[in-house]
Amino acid sequence: MKRGTAVLFSLFFMTALLIENASGANWQHWRGPNRNGVTSETSGYALGAWPLRKPIWKINLNATGESSPIVYDGRIYTMGYRDGKDYVYCLNLQTGAILWTQSYPSPPRGRFAHSNLDSYAEGPSSTPEYDAQTGYLYTYSIDGYLNCWNTRTNGERVWGANLSDIYHVQVRPDTGNVQNDYGCTTSPYVYGPWVIVEVGCKDGSLLAFDKLTGGNPPGTAAWHSQVADPAGHTGGLAPMILDGVPCIAVLTLYHLAIVRLDKGNEGRTYALFDYKATDDANLVSPAVWKNYAFLSTHLGPGNDLVEITSNGAVKCQSGPHSEVGVPIFYNGKLYHTSGWLECWEMNSPTAKMLWRSDNFGVEGTGILTGDGKLIMQGNSKIELIDAVTGKTLARTDGEPVRWISPALSEGVLVCKNDKGELWAYSLRRKQ
Repeated sequence: MKRGTAVLFSLFFMTALLIENASGANWQHWRGPNRNGVTSETSGYALGAWPLRKPIWKINLNATGESSPIVYDGRIYTMGYRDGKDYVYCLNLQTGAILWTQSYPSPPRGRFAHSNLDSYAEGPSSTPEYDAQTGYLYTYSIDGYLNCWNTRTNGERVWGANLSDIYHVQVRPDTGNVQNDYGCTTSPYVYGPWVIVEVGCKDGSLLAFDKLTGGNPPGTAAWHSQVADPAGHTGGLAPMILDGVPCIAVLTLYHLAIVRLDKGNEGRTYALFDYKATDDANLVSPAVWKNYAFLSTHLGPGNDLVEITSNGAVKCQSGPHSEVGVPIFYNGKLYHTSGWLECWEMNSPTAKMLWRSDNFGVEGTGILTGDGKLIMQGNSKIELIDAVTGKTLARTDGEPVRWISPALSEGVLVCKNDKGELWAYSLRRKQ
């Protein structure tokens, strides 16, 4: 690419990014404002914030788990496990001070956990979900306990229900392959009056509950999806708008299911695409953009770009293999890690790699910022990378973070590992 063309493309890219993601100050969902790893927050590169040096604070909660942090209105919310309990934490974004803590009894793993137990930490894998309208925080334990906490009254519990108990979630079917069960891993999703959860029971893959009360009694579903597959063990649900219809994408054990959210059609299937992992666990959440979804999983069956229309979902081309970290799919470009970080052009008849950067391991995760930069972590390092050229602009060696997604809000980058350590860097301060 010629230098002048690259500069123009970079300016167009950043302008589109800032326009599409104008509300990026908070990080109240799993993977950010729009659950896609993209934010209008800038990387701080122009301010001299890179390379990162000393964190502005660091704290060890001594609570294990792979739940990611979220941020709203200057407060961090996260989870961890120790001594037979799950803990819910609220911390100050600028100082790391613990503002309040709540806890409840919980097993360290899901009730059917087996196989690969050494590959992930004990404790919650699901990321909390924040509702700005009510100030309620929703958490989902590894064994299916859905809780609602009032963040405006120091985390007082509003309601809770063990969905695995109520809906008699069964052991995952034995298909003759390696049979994995990682418990309940998918972050809840607040939409309108509901909190939507991937339960994976015979009533439905997705169940929706009144976000204020949890139902009467709590745990009584307001509606359920037509699709009733076992859960797929992904990190979160992906919102989509398809021909003006609000939908949610979920990768179950057997399908990519696009579920309608519009009034009167809640839970109905908009489209379905067969996609079953060879290791009985679809780990990589679907990465969506416009009416496309990119699917990949650790051990197969393939790496597919799926086009979704009112006539159904069809594979439109093969894509690159991605590991456990969820790719970032934006403006036709796919940023993914298969060990190495790569950028692929997917908005073309045939997928093609545009550049390859550094190796972030299978756990690589990242954020696409409003100034056209990628903040990537994995392989015990954090790097700032130009999203157009793939050039590494800065690198900081640090803590191993596995596949736990970082959060970026109000110019503060928050990182977390599976041991319960959190630390933060200022991206508005010259290093």
